[in-house]
Amino acid sequence: MSYDALVKPEEIRRHIEEVCAKNTRLEVMIDDSIVTFQSLFIGGDQDKKNLLIDELVPHKGNDIIKRSHSIKLVYMVDRIIYTFKSRYLDYIKDKPLSLKIDYPSCVERLQRREHFRIEPSLDDPIEFSFDLVIKIHGKMVDISAGGFAFLAENKSYHIEIEPESEIGEVRFKLPGGEETKIPAVDKHLSQHHDDKRYKCGVEFKAISEKDQNKIVAYIIQRQQEILKKIKGK
Repeated sequence: MSYDALVKPEEIRRHIEEVCAKNTRLEVMIDDSIVTFQSLFIGGDQDKKNLLIDELVPHKGNDIIKRSHSIKLVYMVDRIIYTFKSRYLDYIKDKPLSLKIDYPSCVERLQRREHFRIEPSLDDPIEFSFDLVIKIHGKMVDISAGGFAFLAENKSYHIEIEPESEIGEVRFKLPGGEETKIPAVDKHLSQHHDDKRYKCGVEFKAISEKDQNKIVAYIIQRQQEILKKIKGK
């Protein structure tokens, strides 16, 4: 996953003004926790020293962030992932209630517009389920903001359904999160390299910005875990 960055003050200012004007949804990572909280951009001050975001959801995040050392914001604009590090400053009790954080000095931007896939942790897998003629359930082998893949022991689940067919809601839960339900489409079935199983692709048919941001935040966090393990070897 390759990045470039917005580093010029004027670039950052225009970008932050855009996401605030749109009340762009975002995910907040607190310290190194894999649990994320949802929020919205609200606005920045004229001196470009502080930035306001909405209260965190679930609400317990508003207490946790007060004890934090650092936070990371992750969000998507035009299918490009953006992220920057910041620091909690204050809880603003005026209406609307909001959190004051440091204005970013650098905003990282993912160059690739296509959906980036990553393997879930074997120690903390992502389990899913959906209903066809029979109930299908298992563990994902990779996930992106646009869909996921899993391994099936045989073609049985494909007998009653053709590629590009709707399969209803897929239910799954990201580590540390709540259950998510997303309408999906069956995309493809291919022989796995072990010749005994089949890799099945599922595409999200209609994913909300909120759910997409959750997945994006998980992907970035998971990538950082993998990089730490590689560097530690």
